[in-house]
Amino acid sequence: MEDRAQIDYESILKVTPEVGEVQKELENIAKLKDFRMRRMLETLSQQTSLSAKKRNEEVLKTVKEEIAAGEEKLEKADPLVLRQTELVEYKENLAEADIFALRRAWKKIWRRSATECLPASRCFCTVQPEPAKLLWLDLPLRILPAKNRK
Repeated sequence: MEDRAQIDYESILKVTPEVGEVQKELENIAKLKDFRMRRMLETLSQQTSLSAKKRNEEVLKTVKEEIAAGEEKLEKADPLVLRQTELVEYKENLAEADIFALRRAWKKIWRRSATECLPASRCFCTVQPEPAKLLWLDLPLRILPAKNRK
């Protein structure tokens, strides 16, 4: 995905290269937590065999240890670097959420224009299953131009 947040990662890493390491560690912890959740759900499933459950429990123990080690590294990191990383992540998430908000707004506007055309606007209204209808013909006669009156 292209960088829509417009963050200059190169200059950030030049000034504080520790931000890259902290970002990698945060991503690693997030992936491990996702993996742990999938394995826990698999273990709780009634369709999972007993041998698979035992294997998952062993894997969960090692994943838990890796998460604890990663969180320990983050605790030892400089608080300013952690804050910088949080701000960069916040900016990325904000840009991503903004894109989705724009898409939702555009879809909402498109649906409105397609189904709620004003009769006086002489617009073509397309309702999905039916072909386009010209709405201004349904107006009372006094609103229509004189040449169109019968």
